[in-house]
Amino acid sequence: MDLGFQRQHAFTFSIIDPSGKNIDLRRREYGISDERPLYLKPKVKYSRRLFLNELYPFDDVGIYRIIIKSELPIIIGKTNLLRITSENQGALQTEETIVDLTIFPRNAGVLDDKCRYLLRLIQQTDGEKRHNYLKEISYIKDPVAIPYLTSLLAEKEETYAFNGLMRIGTDEAYEGMIAISQSPSDKSLADAAKSLLRQKVPEIKNDNIRNKIITAIAK
Repeated sequence: MDLGFQRQHAFTFSIIDPSGKNIDLRRREYGISDERPLYLKPKVKYSRRLFLNELYPFDDVGIYRIIIKSELPIIIGKTNLLRITSENQGALQTEETIVDLTIFPRNAGVLDDKCRYLLRLIQQTDGEKRHNYLKEISYIKDPVAIPYLTSLLAEKEETYAFNGLMRIGTDEAYEGMIAISQSPSDKSLADAAKSLLRQKVPEIKNDNIRNKIITAIAK
């Protein structure tokens, strides 16, 4: 089977938000897979985590109904294909499921526990699991996550820290980005952080933080 680009573009989502509004979250296009097709032997299971808040922020409290659809090009019996194409595709397996997701009011303690848990997993794992934990913590769009994101610099994961802090977008988040702007290990990312901080300086309300940023980007 072919799950599409990044092994996730075969999935599409639509959401009914707490107000009853229907939001279509179809990806731009199915996309060409960047990996060989996934081959499963009989009775073997495959699972993959998908991060829904890449596509939608879930900012409102309440119940969201999520309709998940997948259209998987499949071939039975072939094991060494480099790619599934329209010429060799055997079938299109379509599935649909519905999930109800409840978003509760913000709870700083729960968020802090989650960040601490994810940071510990990041420090203890590698490979795809580590990538998933890094991605997850970078999508916690709350000031509670700031010290945990800045801790990613010690793990040499400046890109995830940069993206997470940029999503939070508070004065304190941009203060945390100062260390990234001075990173000796990734000059292009350091330059990107400096460029972003230069743009954000006029928006910084905290005088102390604004002066720290001005000093940092002047170096």
